Parts: sequence; structure tokens; C-alpha cells
Amino acid sequence: MKYTKKITYASIEIELMKREHVSSCIALWVSQFDEANDTLEYLPLQWRDDTSLLQTYLEGRIDKKQGIVAYSHGEMVGFMAYDRFMFHGEETAISPIIGHASVPESKVIIYREMYRYLAGVWVADGALNHIITSYSSDEKFVEALFHLGFGVYVIDAFRGNNQIPDPDKVPIRKAELKDLAEVKRLAKEFKEYMLQSPVFLVTRNQKDEYYTTLLNDEKGTVFVTEENGGLTGFLYVRENDEAEVFSLAAKGIGVIDMLGAYVEEPARGSGAALSLLNAAITWCIEHDIHIIHVDYESANLLGSGFWSKYFTPALYSLKRRANQDIMD
Repeated sequence: MKYTKKITYASIEIELMKREHVSSCIALWVSQFDEANDTLEYLPLQWRDDTSLLQTYLEGRIDKKQGIVAYSHGEMVGFMAYDRFMFHGEETAISPIIGHASVPESKVIIYREMYRYLAGVWVADGALNHIITSYSSDEKFVEALFHLGFGVYVIDAFRGNNQIPDPDKVPIRKAELKDLAEVKRLAKEFKEYMLQSPVFLVTRNQKDEYYTTLLNDEKGTVFVTEENGGLTGFLYVRENDEAEVFSLAAKGIGVIDMLGAYVEEPARGSGAALSLLNAAITWCIEHDIHIIHVDYESANLLGSGFWSKYFTPALYSLKRRANQDIMD
């Protein structure tokens, strides 16, 4: 299926996004962001106050013909832009949170028809994996995607830099280069944990230089717990140096990523994870960082249970895979 000049579903007309649409798309997106911000705490307001990155993203999609707009009775009522990439070896199309918006009236119908159109384009182009990111507060939209066969895959969450009551107060220290072997051991355990049911996530093997860079990071710190001379857990936090359009992690906020966070099985339930998180919060306070971001797989039962307790889930990346038979 190729883009047509215009196609109509019910009362919704779909056409290819052009540069003349960008200002209207931005206005729709900001309005939708403000609506989410009324409910969700700690969304970085930089995205609303400075829309230059949004404009750059949309113009980049226009250049690649990877965006559409929706009209109803002559008024633009929605848009969807997307990226294409290989995701775990499979062709994938994703419309991130920065890539779509609609007017609130008839939102479900507008999005349904925009997805109907784009799904045909994506599958015809070999992309059976479809990912759309929604605000967690947009329950009607999430439900509409659920009824189209989508399920939550990744969650982006935010919190402030307020300390959490920690009755156990497990001792925490900053990791050093002498901890390289132990950090690698725990990272390997973490990788093996993520391969297990129900997560089934394959991650890359990293060389020593990767861990050495993190241990020497001037804009981040690896915090660890230990017992009897061996490390029992780690958490890596850093200051975000570049705004991320897929997660809304703005430049300058704190992010828990890359190495991530992990506590080995014997130490779980000891309070080590909470003490590691509080150490990261303290680090953010010391660096005048007021918002912290983390993302996690919904199928990571231990991780999702912990993060959702101390962070506010803000974005759901929902995934659908079209039937392989369509390619036969």
C-alpha cells in the first residue's frame, strides 16, 4: 500500500503531512500535553515551553513521508508521525508520544482511522511490529488501542527528588574501578534474569570499556550495596545530556538507565533497592536535579512492581504484532 493523496474513512479524511501542517500539529500536541499534565506529576515542562524539538521531529518525518494528518469537515483534527527501525531483529514502526495528537472530541474515532491507514502502509512495507506511545492518564485512548490488539510493553515513569522513608537504610557506597569485576558479574546476572519468563528480553553483551566508562562517569554515578566483600546490588543514575523524544526525558533531568538497577536474589527484601534509589535521589538533590526518569518493561514483574511504587507511570508504549500470515 502506498500513500494516496487523500482517503476518507467515515467522516475522517487522511492525507500526507506537509510542512504547512506543522504549526497546527504543534498546537494540537501542546494542548494534549497540557491535558495530560493536569493529571500526571513531573512531566518535564520543557516540551511544552520549547517546541523546537517537536518541530524538528515532525519536519524530519515529513522529509521521509512518515506522517499523516486527519481532517473532519475541513478542520485538522489529528496527526500521526512515525519512525521505522529494526527492533530485536524485526521491522518495526513506532509513533512516539511526540509523534501524534488529536482534538479531544471523537479522539478514539480519529486515532482509529489514522491507525487504520498507517497500519496498511506499515504492513505493506514489511513492518509487522507496531508501537504507539500514550499518556498513561489517557484511559480511553489506551482502551481503544487495547481493542485493536495492542498491549503495554514499556512504561516511562517520573518522580520528584523528594526522599522516601527508608526504615532499613542498607549501607550504600559509590562504586569504584576496583569493583569492575563485581559490577560485571551482577550485570551478567541481570541479563540472565531478563531472559527468563515472562520478560524474555535479549540484551547485548558489553565489553569492559562500557563498564569502565560508567564507573568513571562525571555526570553519573554507580551506587552499590555489598555483603561479605561482594556486591549485592547496583543502580546507575546520571544527568540527562540530551532530550529524548521517545520518553520525554528532557535535558538536565536525572535518568536511571544504561546499567539500570538490579539486586541479586539473596538480597531481595532487605531494603537494598529502596536504599539504592534514595542514594540516587540524594545525588540528584546534590546536583540540583528536580525530576528523575526511569523506564521498564511491563513484563519485568520485580522491576515494574518496584518502580510503579515510587514513580508515577506517565507513558505507556503499547505494541501490536500483525499476523505473520499476511506476508505469505
